[in-house]
Amino acid sequence: MVFSCGSLLAMLSSDGFFNVSRFIFGYLIFFSAQLSVQYSNEYFDFDADRLTIPTFFSGGSKVLRNNYSLKIFSKWISIFLAIVSIILSVLFVSVFKVSIRIIILAVFANLLGWFYTAPPLRFSYRGLGEITIMLIIGIMLPIAGFVTLRDTLDKEIIIILIPLLLCTAMLSIAVEIPDYKADRISGKNNLVSVYGRKTGYLMLTVFSSAAFVYFIIIAVLNMIYGFYRYDINFILLGLVSIPSLVTSFYGSMVNPSERRKITLFINVIIFSLFFILLIFNIHLIILVLSV
Repeated sequence: MVFSCGSLLAMLSSDGFFNVSRFIFGYLIFFSAQLSVQYSNEYFDFDADRLTIPTFFSGGSKVLRNNYSLKIFSKWISIFLAIVSIILSVLFVSVFKVSIRIIILAVFANLLGWFYTAPPLRFSYRGLGEITIMLIIGIMLPIAGFVTLRDTLDKEIIIILIPLLLCTAMLSIAVEIPDYKADRISGKNNLVSVYGRKTGYLMLTVFSSAAFVYFIIIAVLNMIYGFYRYDINFILLGLVSIPSLVTSFYGSMVNPSERRKITLFINVIIFSLFFILLIFNIHLIILVLSV
């Protein structure tokens, strides 16, 4: 949905023009990269994931845990998908005669995704996991969606990146909270494992508040100065961010510590973030259709 946000904004900036082949081609580049990251994380986080109970959004899957013989295949599938992603980006540039922006994004997305857990860099073990996730999901994917359809950038996509970054920061912290103990034992130095769940709940509140305030400020400034050339309803986006805001405040006040309550809290937080993206995508689709 983050990729589609960028693509829909590109359509708005080009009066609704939509090239189906370019969109599908571009999406496959980063879908391959996303799958590559999932497989590499399963492989390199195998020992850490054995120490925790998987949830819907964290702790890895049970596939390798229940089928150890498949572990080595996970690594090579990840490498294969990363190569496919980069090859597709080169073909994209060749077929559509565009700049190499998409190749650069694909290469960096795959490298960051691989070294998120892979040695020697292992970003998620060195206190850089949240920043890596924010770079990939909050910046690279929406920009990739935009340049897939338009081989350029403008301020409209830049303004949208800020709330996407805030939501991505919330996502990265949320998935760390259930794995707090396992991450400490396995040596993962992320925000929650180092500073504790209480700090994680507090940071969720900070980021959700910042996103809500940002939407309202942009809405007010746009009404006064009209600097944003698309009819995006930032008040609406502020309203749909309220569930994540309220849930975050609840977490920071109650500080859930029981596994069942933690899992429920995290599920609500992440679904509320998906809700924001869903409404934003629907809103953009309506705007595109009205062009």
